[in-house]
Order: sequence, then C-alpha cells, then structure tokens
Amino acid sequence: KHAANMRVVQTQQGELYHFPVTIAITQNNGKVVRFVKEIGEKEHRFEFKLTQEPKNMVFDSEYAVLKITNVNKPRTMWHYQLKNDENIVHRMAAAYELAKYASEGDLKALEEAMLSDAFWGVRGEIALALGSTKLPQAMDIILHAAEKERNHRVQRAMIQSLSNCPIPETREFLLRQMKREDSYIIPAEAFRSFGKWKDPRELEILSMGLQRDSWAQIIASGAIDGIGAMQTHEAMQKLLSLLHPKYNDRIRMTAARNLGQVGKGREEVMWKLIEITKDPYINLQISAINALGELGDMRAIPTLEEMQKGHRDPRIPRSALEAIRKINGVLELPKFEVKKENK
Repeated sequence: KHAANMRVVQTQQGELYHFPVTIAITQNNGKVVRFVKEIGEKEHRFEFKLTQEPKNMVFDSEYAVLKITNVNKPRTMWHYQLKNDENIVHRMAAAYELAKYASEGDLKALEEAMLSDAFWGVRGEIALALGSTKLPQAMDIILHAAEKERNHRVQRAMIQSLSNCPIPETREFLLRQMKREDSYIIPAEAFRSFGKWKDPRELEILSMGLQRDSWAQIIASGAIDGIGAMQTHEAMQKLLSLLHPKYNDRIRMTAARNLGQVGKGREEVMWKLIEITKDPYINLQISAINALGELGDMRAIPTLEEMQKGHRDPRIPRSALEAIRKINGVLELPKFEVKKENK
C-alpha cells in the first residue's frame, strides 16, 4: 500500500497525557523526514504514505517528552539505527534492544559498533548492553574490545559489564586492572566488580585494595564496595572493622554505607551505626543515618528522632527524617524546612 503504520498506546494508570510528538522516518535513500503528531488518546494509529519501505522509524525523535517507552519494530531497523543514526541516544537505545535478542548477528553488530563508534558514551553503553546478556560470548567480545579501547570511561563500563559473568578469563582480566597505575577509576571499578561474584574466597584480594593510596580514597572505596557486594558474614565483620577512627574518614563513610545492605537483620551492625551517628565527621553521620534507614529496624527510630533536634547541619535532620519514613514504609516525603531560632 506504500504506507507505514505506527500504533501508539498510553499504558500508564490514571489520566491520559496530551502532547505533540515528532516522528522521524528514514527513507530508503537515507533522507530523514519528520512528522509532528498530537497525542492525547489512549490509542492512536498513524499512517505515513511512502514510496518505498523505510529503513527506520523513531518515535519522539527529538526526545522532547519525559517518558518510558516500549518500542516494537523490525530488528533490521534497530541494526540500521545502531550503525547510522546521528543521535547518540538513538544509537544507545538500539544497542539495548539488540542485546535483548542477542543472536549471533546481533552480537556481531554490537561488537562492530563498540569498536567503531566515534563517541565514547555510545561505546560504553554498548559494553553495558552486552554485559546485560550475561552470555559468555558477549563477555569474550568485551574482553577483546578492551584490549583496543583507550578511553578510561569506556573501560570502566566494560569492567562493570564483566561482573555479570565470573569466568576464568574475566577474573584474570580484572586482576590485571586492579594493578593499573595510570588511573584511579579503573582499579576501583575492578575491585567493585570482583566483589559482585560473591565468592568468599576472594575477600583477601579485595582487602588488598584498602592498601592502595589514591585521590579521595577512590580505589579503597571501590574495594570496600566490592567487600560489601559479597554479602557474607566475613565481609560484614571487615566493614565493621573499617569504622574504627584510625581509618580515613572516606573509608569509614563508605564502610557505613555498605553496612546498610550487608547488615540487615544483624543487631551488632545496627548498634554500631547508632554509635557512629555521634561521630564528629558530618558526612559519616549522614552515611550512618542512611544505612539505618536501609536496615529498617524500628529500634533505630529514637536515635533518628533525636538527630532531628538541636542546631545541626540541615542535612542531618533531613536524612534522619528520610530514614524514619523509610523504616515506617512511607515513600512520599513532606516538605522539609529548617527552623531558624528567633533572636
């Protein structure tokens, strides 16, 4: 019929939204034509007269609408979008869609794009998309691409992706990244990913990261996050030991934050965090308060209520209020105002 059809459905609960949207269609000759349509009903069906089958169709091509979309279109269009679209966000979206299929051809296209895309952000998102598949062949692609990649931010994304597949090759790669001296974020991310495998035998290796000196303790913080990700009793004990005043404040702060996840249901963690709320370092107090909110133990509420009183840094009472409401299962927070003393 020389026509392309698009069906748009609003699936959210409650009221329907009304807005104009731009739909971009890439014709067979590569030329992009744009149409502006009004959305306001539960369902719309649009028809676009074309002389040839389009190479791609993009809903809200200008990203002007705050939304979450589920787009169903021919896989050939996703391939075209990944390789040819000028918009970096469109290329990123195509990477995640092709990763859902993860056929041999899809993985090959993702590999080529990760090696050739001019923008580092797209290459990094492709690595994350490949990692989401958790397929060994996808991990092989990332490992091979990592040898050629020079951008540290892309390398970091690759390391994050490799945490999804604990195979011997990945382990050796991460061990090498931990030792690098040309970056702080790469060793930190390697330690962080290493812990996500939850192998209790690796605690000693993760603890080595605590000895690495770096600006703002970035590497040590990554190692602490890795220890926290292990979710074991030994990891919990290690984090508790790192709250000792002999350690750097940033190390203590990161340890407190991780205890919010590792220490659920463990009394010794709750009482230690309550003790830390009296520490003179403000950011450590906030980390302890937030961790208490994550633990969800009602016995922490009296301490949190006390933290809202007196003349404090305004972040303290606000964090305490949020922690209390989290413990009580209340998600919506009231407007918070700092009361000023009348003079």
